[in-house]
Order: sequence, then C-alpha cells, then structure tokens
Amino acid sequence: MSTVAVKGVLGRAELMEAAGGLLAEKARFSGSPNRFWFGMSGTLFAGDEVARVLDAARERLEVEGWRRDRAQTSYDWVGEETEAPEEPDESASTGSLLRYLVRLVSWAAKDSDREMVVKTEPGLMLGQAFDDMDGDSRRKALDCMELVLCAQSGAPYACTDAWAEKHGRTFDEVRGLLLVTAEFARQYGPEVA
Repeated sequence: MSTVAVKGVLGRAELMEAAGGLLAEKARFSGSPNRFWFGMSGTLFAGDEVARVLDAARERLEVEGWRRDRAQTSYDWVGEETEAPEEPDESASTGSLLRYLVRLVSWAAKDSDREMVVKTEPGLMLGQAFDDMDGDSRRKALDCMELVLCAQSGAPYACTDAWAEKHGRTFDEVRGLLLVTAEFARQYGPEVA
C-alpha cells in the first residue's frame, strides 16, 4: 500500500515560493520562461494585468457577496392554484393515462394561474465574479489561481470552481486565494510594454 504525502498549510512566503517553483518547472518543461503567461488568444499577459483581473473579481465578490455553489438556488410555485385534471383510476388504459399526462402538463404549464419562480440566494459563485471580463483574461486569472492551489496542496492539478464549491469553504478562504494569487501574478508575471 502506497502513501501520498500531502503538504501542510503553507505560510504566505512559503506559498509564494512554492508557486514560483511550479512556474519555473512549467517554464523548464515548455522551454520558454513566459509560456505560462500567454493567453488562449496568443496575447502575452503582464503579471500586473492578471493581478488587476483578480483584484476586480475580489472586489466584486466583496460588494455583491459570495455563495459557495448552485445548490443555493431553489424553485417555488407562486400564484393561485386551480384544480388539476382528475386522475384516472387503476383500470385506465395506457391511452387514457397518456391523455391524462398531457392534460396535467398542459394544466401545469398554462391553465394554472401559478408561475414557477427561481429563488437564488444572494451573491456570486467564484467563477461568476469573472463574468464581466473577456474569456482570455478570465482563463489566465484562473490558470494562476490553479497554480497557487497546486502549490498549496501539492496536487498535480486543481480546479478553482471545484475548490471554491467544496463543502465548508468560506469567503475568507476565497478572498485569501484571490489576494495571494494577485500577489503571485505581480511578483512572478512578466512586465509587458
């Protein structure tokens, strides 16, 4: 039976050093010191540019609030309820049951004065905080966050959405990830003229 070594919680300086080490490893592997900083469009991102994207997402979450996952959305019927079509008895034929089902769906969709209302808890999920940004900037910010998460956990891969939706995750942790990732981008990202 093999065991897997998991890193303990790193301090901020240790985390920055570990993330910088992962970035250097990626540069060695790709043969280019700036390969990581290119977006999907081929644009080379400055570290400060990525940090501004991360800061904007953090500020948006601080203003609009944060929620962990989609499960904080519910649906409810509102309005006056009208009587549903009469349910057929046990001896009804398959055709009769199908006609009943069609009448029931029709009643639920249009004949009723009730409407289905979506109730969403206030706040944004982490990924939604980047919705105002272009896809290239959003992806590069997420790449940086995933690198920092890998440095923190020792994992070979990390997904920011999965990390943020993990049961028990707090806004302070999400905010902390955005802050340290912005710091990482400023420290290790290239300067682009």
